[in-house]
Formats: sequence, structure tokens, C-alpha cells
Amino acid sequence: MTRYLLLVLTTGFFLTTKAQVKEWTLSECVEYALQNNLSLKDQNLSMQRSELYVHRYKMDQLPTLNSSASLNYNFGRTIDPFTNQYVNQTIQSNSFSLSSNLILYNGFRIRNTILRSQNQMVESEFQTEVIRNNVSLGVVEAYLQVVYAMKQLEIVKEQAASTSAQMERAKQLFEAGKSTQSEYLNLKAQVSRDKYNVQQAEGTIRLNYLSLQQWMQIPQNDSFKIALPDLTPIQPKPLSTLDEIIKTGMETIPDIKLAETQLATSIISTDIAESGIYPRLSFFGNVNTLFSESRLTKYNPQTTIVPIGYVSGTNESVLTQYTSYDTKTTAFGKQLHDNFGQAVGFTLSIPIFNNHQVKTNIADAKLNEEASQNNLERTKNQIQSDIVRSYTEFENAQASYLAAVEDENAQSENYEFALKRFEAGLITSLELLIAKTNWVNSQTTLARARFELIFTNTQVLLYQTGKVQLPVR
Repeated sequence: MTRYLLLVLTTGFFLTTKAQVKEWTLSECVEYALQNNLSLKDQNLSMQRSELYVHRYKMDQLPTLNSSASLNYNFGRTIDPFTNQYVNQTIQSNSFSLSSNLILYNGFRIRNTILRSQNQMVESEFQTEVIRNNVSLGVVEAYLQVVYAMKQLEIVKEQAASTSAQMERAKQLFEAGKSTQSEYLNLKAQVSRDKYNVQQAEGTIRLNYLSLQQWMQIPQNDSFKIALPDLTPIQPKPLSTLDEIIKTGMETIPDIKLAETQLATSIISTDIAESGIYPRLSFFGNVNTLFSESRLTKYNPQTTIVPIGYVSGTNESVLTQYTSYDTKTTAFGKQLHDNFGQAVGFTLSIPIFNNHQVKTNIADAKLNEEASQNNLERTKNQIQSDIVRSYTEFENAQASYLAAVEDENAQSENYEFALKRFEAGLITSLELLIAKTNWVNSQTTLARARFELIFTNTQVLLYQTGKVQLPVR
């Protein structure tokens, strides 16, 4: 009884788990990819780094403020830091300073550096949009490839089931003597081919799922499933003319805006390099003090009379008064107060010759500026080429889809007619297989045409709006 209950509970658990498997919609796949794609994560780090640089360079407009302190022990013959005289003793000393420096003029280098860092932050934003579009478009394509592969599996499974039924009927007719053995064997061979086609279609689904999971940064997992959208009947969105799409694309596509911003950055970099030929003027201020144990304070005076010589002829002693003191090292705080010094001033640096470093930097910056200009023109040409190609592919996909619909309808009717004739014994199984193969091929062509139409429509809409518009909701 216990085993029975355990079996029931276990079975119920797996059935419930299976029933709760999430089916991902296209919008969910895209959103998940945009949140987890490693390239986008790297770009987010780049944006944060750009923001840090903007803040850092803005701070260069403010004066610097630094402090220092030292503790020194001098041994043997050395210079007393207080008296600045040579002594031959061990001296302990301390020094303290607080200094500030403010750049007043350096050829507008700071201002242009701030502008460049702000421009680079805008670059990061446009680069993020480019990556988002690429990721979104990649997910859309991978998602539709899975849908297409699943449709293919559905077609080949229907074909396999139909062929198996026809083989059984042909077998019965052959055993009843109403059909030849070749009719039966032809259908039997087709059943084997259909089984292979089913296996191949299942493998294609797994590979397409793997591609989608890689775009989404999800480890390969056979339990991952997508929700099948309703793609029939498909109604493409109305499009503008090719010239209008080209004009709109040139104004909205982030790839071009990125190249334009990169050109602006290179121009500012040239200005920064040219600032090296201008003088540099700065203001500085400094306060400092020191302590030395060699500075002594006198106390406890002691007066004594001491002879200093004799009077000539009388030998009378010449006396003088001499005062001696006890000494101790002057107090730390008093020394810091007494030795407190201040200094302010201006520093002017005029570049005269620096081994052509400035000249080389300017030439290199101008070369980068020219390369950025070439990159902008190349990007414009590439985007225009992509728009024309995508628009042309969309028009071809429209025509291909309409033709595929007509062909699938015709081949379906032809197969139905051939099946009736086969059942009436008017055509051979080979002729029936040809009709069925044509119908299956037309279904495959229609599925492919539908996929191409949706994807090319998505590409064209990207150039119209600057962002990927999801084709399936």
C-alpha cells in the first residue's frame, strides 16, 4: 500500500512538473537576452567607466590639495634641518606641509578632455543600442528558425503517418492479389526514408534551440521550450518607399550616430593634442612647519665670575660675569607654531622643445580624425547597402510567399486527386509518391517563405525605426 501511494505521488509530481514547463514567447526571449547577454553586460561596464571618466576630468578643474608628514633620524655628520648647519650627532626631526595647485590655463586641455569624455559616454550609449539591435535581431532569427524547424517536423511526421497508412493498405491489396509487390515495397522504402526525415528534423530543432539559448546565455537544456506563435495568415506591415526608408535609416540607425560621435571625439582629441604647444600657467600655495630636537630652550640661569686675563704691569686679574643655562629640547607644539611658513606663487611653463612629442601627438590625432571620417562614410555606405538589400529581399520574400501559397494549394489538390486515383488502381505507388513528395516540398517551401518574409520585414522595420520591432506577439 505504501509503495502504491509513493508511486501515485511520484507520478503526480512528474506530471505536475511536466505541466508547469514554461513556454517562452518571442518577447520574453528577447527581453531575457537583453538582460543576460555578455556583450551587453560588457557594454554596461563600459558605460559606467565612461561616467567615471567624465566625473574625474571635471574634477581636474578644481585645485589639488595634498599634505605630507615625515619623521627623520639623522646619524653622524649631517645637516641640522633647524639650523641648516653641519653637526655630528643623532637628530630626530619632523616636517609637515600642506600644498595646493590650480591650473589656470593649459591650452583648454581640461575643457576639451571633459568634452571628449562626455562624447565617449554618448558613444557608449549608441554602442549599446547597436548591440541591443544585433542581439534582438539574432534572437528573432534564432526563434523563427526554431518555429520553422518545428513546422518542418510537423510536416514530415504527417508525411510519415500518411505513408505508413498507405503502406498498410498496399500490403493488404498485395496479399489479396489486387496489387503488385513493387507497389508495396516502394511504399515500404518511403516509410524508412520518412523515419530518417523525422530524425533529421528533430536534430535540426535541437540545433536551432541551441542557437537560441546561446543568444540568451542559457546553458543547453532540452526542457527549454518556446511558445508556438500563430503565423497564419501573415499580414506584413505596410512599408514606405525605398528612398524614404534610406532617408529615415540614415537619421535613426544607431550605427551611423555611433560613427558620427566617434568622429566628433577624434576632432576633440586633435584639439587636446594641440594644447601641448601652448604655455601652462598654474597657481600654487603651500604652508609648512618643522620640529627638530636640536632646537634647545634655555632655563635656570646661573651667574659666575670668571677671570679672563691680567693687567699688564700689575698682574691684576680681569674678571667678567658669565651666565650659564640648563637646556632642553623646545616643545613640539611651540616649534610647529614658531616654524610655520607660507608660500604662494604662479608657475608658467612654456614649451620650447620636447623631442617632437607634441608634434607627433598632433599628427597622430589628425590621422585618427581622418580614419574616423572614413569610418563614418564607410558606415553610411554599408547601411545604405544593407537597406537596399533588405528591402529587395523583403520584396522577393513577399512574392515568394504568395507564390508558395498558390503552389502549396495546387500541390495539395494534386495529391488528393492522385490519392483517389491510386486507390482506384489508376496510377502506381511511384506516381503517388511523386505527388506526395511535391506536396511536402511545397509545404516546406511555404514554411521557409513565411520565415523569410517575417525576418526580412523585421530587418526593414529596423531601418525605419532604429530599433528591432518584434514580429510576433
